[in-house]
Amino acid sequence: MKGNQFKINEISLAILLFWCGLIVVASNYITIPLMSAFTQQFHVSAKQTAWLGTSFSFAYALSCLLVGVLSDRFGRKRIMVGGLILLSVITLIIPFGNQLSWLIMGRIMQGIAASSFAPVAVVYISEKFSKEIKGTVVGLVSASFLISAIVGQIMSAYISRLLNWQAVFCTFGIIYLLTAIILYSYASPVSNQSKGISFSQLFRHYWKLLRKKNLIKLYLIALTLLFAFVAFYTVLEGYSVHTFHLSKDSIFRIRALGVIGMLFAPFADKLARKFDIKRLLILSLLFSLVSLLIIAFYPYLNVLIIMSLLFVAGISIIVPTLIILVGRFEQDQAGIAVSFYTFILFLGASFGPIAGVQLLTVLGAKATFLTLALLLLFSMLIAFTLDIKGEQ
Repeated sequence: MKGNQFKINEISLAILLFWCGLIVVASNYITIPLMSAFTQQFHVSAKQTAWLGTSFSFAYALSCLLVGVLSDRFGRKRIMVGGLILLSVITLIIPFGNQLSWLIMGRIMQGIAASSFAPVAVVYISEKFSKEIKGTVVGLVSASFLISAIVGQIMSAYISRLLNWQAVFCTFGIIYLLTAIILYSYASPVSNQSKGISFSQLFRHYWKLLRKKNLIKLYLIALTLLFAFVAFYTVLEGYSVHTFHLSKDSIFRIRALGVIGMLFAPFADKLARKFDIKRLLILSLLFSLVSLLIIAFYPYLNVLIIMSLLFVAGISIIVPTLIILVGRFEQDQAGIAVSFYTFILFLGASFGPIAGVQLLTVLGAKATFLTLALLLLFSMLIAFTLDIKGEQ
């Protein structure tokens, strides 16, 4: 009876962490559908409004380097809950600004606050959950990070069409506050939390990570993932309108369909156990890059819809697979290695919006998709060189 209750508690907590990951990381993507509204209201170019995405992601990525140490000192739960409360306050304040510079500053603060969840949650899972379910929960939470890219855009687009862009931030601010209350009420602190280290020790550990060839290879692959992912969705609207003359409702539905491709993420751990993990990584990268190539050379609406699903499916498997590999290659300091992985992942995301707009403006849609495919090809070639057997 106690065993069943324990499993129910683990499943409930896993669902709660999935929701937290979904709604927190969604804040990275809520400005993508609002670009045209910001351009019109503030009388600025698309390149300038792209900084709203880049500023958030860059601040998020940098903060991920430090938040692990803070969670060691103050506790995982306190940092996750406190970060949500801070994120709520900042998000509710942003709509009161009437200049683009105010919004960019607000997005930087949002990124810092939002970074309190993802890297801490991954370590929290490793310390809180049983060995049997741990890998699945990591995959589930990793899926939430990716699904948030679609959900964030969908919610933002819907609320802004119904009301205005200010309402988007107000809605998310309220959701963050309610989520903080639920997480505080339900999640329990970690009893066997790993021993904390100082900031100086932390950077020495990061330096040690960068001297390990396999980890460097994984980090290079991670750098390209969200870069390609965010850049793809940044150019999707402009490409769809120009090529297929689609309405905002149609583009909205294409974004929503992307969620289907992300349903593979929770199964990454099981797929990695069933098949060779290196082969799984390579095939997933191949899936995504071939999808981009087909979109580039066959400009048809049905092709775009199907291939975008396959592109997302590949990315959704790669993200948790890389987390598994990072933990395998650095078992002694897995938390620090995963924190650095999160930093690299979102560092790539920070350049996605600006690069996407720039590539589309200068090179056009076809060359943009080919460039993103080339990046993933680079990652796939790196994956071939991984020495996984020697690190197990």
